[in-house]
Amino acid sequence: MGKLLSKPKYAHTRYSRQTSMDTDQNLVNSVQHHPPVHSDAVTSLGYVHPGAILSGSKDQTMVLFSYDRQDRMPEVWSGHDKEVTKVAYGNVICTAFSASRDKTVACSEYTS
Repeated sequence: MGKLLSKPKYAHTRYSRQTSMDTDQNLVNSVQHHPPVHSDAVTSLGYVHPGAILSGSKDQTMVLFSYDRQDRMPEVWSGHDKEVTKVAYGNVICTAFSASRDKTVACSEYTS
């Protein structure tokens, strides 16, 4: 195969990120830190609704965490014998599902 001549060559400086101390400081200030909700590594995440996330972990639990409401405690579900590998949320039926390496699928009802 020959050299591809149809693509124009662009200078890398054209696409480089412009750095600014003000922009970097704004990014640092916009990050919110929350206390940990799992005791081991998180293996999966699932979308619930804006402001809430569902997570599964190697600590054999599934957690529904509302990060937009600081006054609300996370809901924790346990019951698997091995790590949780997948999580999903059914909006219509308000149910959280988790799959684990113990070859089981668990469903938990969520009441808001």
